[in-house]
Amino acid sequence: MILHYLKIVFRQMAKRKAQTAISILGITAGLLCFSVCNYYNRIFSTGNKDLATYENQAEICIKERSYQVNIPIEDFEKKIIDNDVKAFILCSPHNPVARVWTKEELTRMFEICHRHHVYVISDEIHQDFVFGDKVQIPSYQATEHWDEMVAITAPSKTFNLAGGQNSFMIIADEKLRARWDDFAKRIRLMTGNAFGFVAAEAAYKGGQDWLDKVKKQIVDNDQYLRELFKENLPEIVVTPLEGTYLVWIDLRAYVKPEDTREFIQKKCRLAVDFGDWFGTV
Repeated sequence: MILHYLKIVFRQMAKRKAQTAISILGITAGLLCFSVCNYYNRIFSTGNKDLATYENQAEICIKERSYQVNIPIEDFEKKIIDNDVKAFILCSPHNPVARVWTKEELTRMFEICHRHHVYVISDEIHQDFVFGDKVQIPSYQATEHWDEMVAITAPSKTFNLAGGQNSFMIIADEKLRARWDDFAKRIRLMTGNAFGFVAAEAAYKGGQDWLDKVKKQIVDNDQYLRELFKENLPEIVVTPLEGTYLVWIDLRAYVKPEDTREFIQKKCRLAVDFGDWFGTV
């Protein structure tokens, strides 16, 4: 039955000629993440391995029939201490659960990082996709400790310019920036894609009207999907659309977790990245 209704959903989305391309990745314990980009999780870097994924990542929890990323502050600090963490990679807004962090949440995390001499690398590539009354807070606005902060982003998500091969880092502290420049020179990362430079400049200078229309289309698509699920599969749990263009879907009311892989691959015939590759829920 669920296969029948999922097919209906995809057909209806196609009929509407939805402008947001949809692929599926991030499946774990019956959860689906409809996405057009890679799955990022909060990961820690330990003193033993550079950017090693810490086994206990940010908890994805259910609250009021929606999935949210939960970072218990006390547990967050304990893990930093116990594992001698050197760098914290933050995804803001969060991909794929679409959470937009508040300034208070960011400030508390950053204060803990400062207390334990942990560098913060803030991935803000979805920063332009924020909806409703949510406000994207640049990480630099949530801390005074700029000597421990690096923000990274790109025009690729906002303007679909991944082929331009350009992204940028914001490093406000001169000493930290000099360290990065020295490293980048040694691995020959000081040049970019000429076409990408022109495309990024054009997008940022003249793309606002286009972006406004894209964001409206994302909201319309999201509402349409929710209405279809409500009518045909009312027990499905869907994350609120706070930021990004992702929707995290819980199918466990209809598909057993142990049957998810078989159901998605064999019956729905969808090629996916399974969420358990990135950690457990």
